Amino acid sequence: MKPRNAFVASASIGFVVLISGCAVLNKAVQKPKVSFEAVSVRSLSSESVTMDVHLNVQNPNVFDVPLKKYSYALNIGESRLLSGEQGLSITVPAKGSGHISVPLTVRFREVMGAIEAVTDTNVVPYSIGGTVTIDAGPLAGLTIPFNHSSSIPRPALPSITVERLSVSSVSLNGVNANLVLSVRNPGRLAYALENFAGDLELNGSKLATIDGIGGTRRLPGGSAQTISVPLRLSSAQALIGIQSLLNSGSISYRIKGTAGVSADVLGRMPLTIDQSGTTRISR
Repeated sequence: MKPRNAFVASASIGFVVLISGCAVLNKAVQKPKVSFEAVSVRSLSSESVTMDVHLNVQNPNVFDVPLKKYSYALNIGESRLLSGEQGLSITVPAKGSGHISVPLTVRFREVMGAIEAVTDTNVVPYSIGGTVTIDAGPLAGLTIPFNHSSSIPRPALPSITVERLSVSSVSLNGVNANLVLSVRNPGRLAYALENFAGDLELNGSKLATIDGIGGTRRLPGGSAQTISVPLRLSSAQALIGIQSLLNSGSISYRIKGTAGVSADVLGRMPLTIDQSGTTRISR
């Protein structure tokens, strides 16, 4: 064989061996997988909750894989609640698996703000995602993504409407009445209602200011109850209006204000009330 032909043949054999070696190497070195397992509650306070996001890392290779760090992001709808990264000191054994716990602390006020930004739907989408970075070895520097997306039912806040206005006495000094409110909690979560303050309009005129409901009221999930708020109307307009309306038996109203509601898992948050309609008036 001529020298040139021998060189070409040797180079061709070397190239084939190199290609074959790369193919074998690619089969021997495989990318680990990171999967979402579950979320558990670590601690709970009146303002926030700390959760652990549990991840499983599967290593299909014949060598150990040391992990360097992880990054994470928590989204509710289009709102980014949390993001960051944390170092790791975990080695996933060959042909084995490893476990990563990602602690996330979220404030209830921020969660409710993100939920309120999700409109026109009865469910709230959320996602937990990020990457895990390999520290050393044949896969050093490789980042492995993970993601979990799901949705939760939108938390249903209590509603307050006017059931009736009950007038107990009318005199030249004023009107004593009780505003009977219907409070409904359509969701499964129990709430406490407190610090209701607002204005009452009857037939388009502001006649009373409401300041409190006589303490904190417990609202079990799926419950409905009535709350009687005493009113003292002393203006001449109130006297004339109530006296004439007593004869008609009904009245248009608008009640506008705010209250505080709280739940063990959501903390305390404001509840805005702006209701209008027609209600009964009795004596």
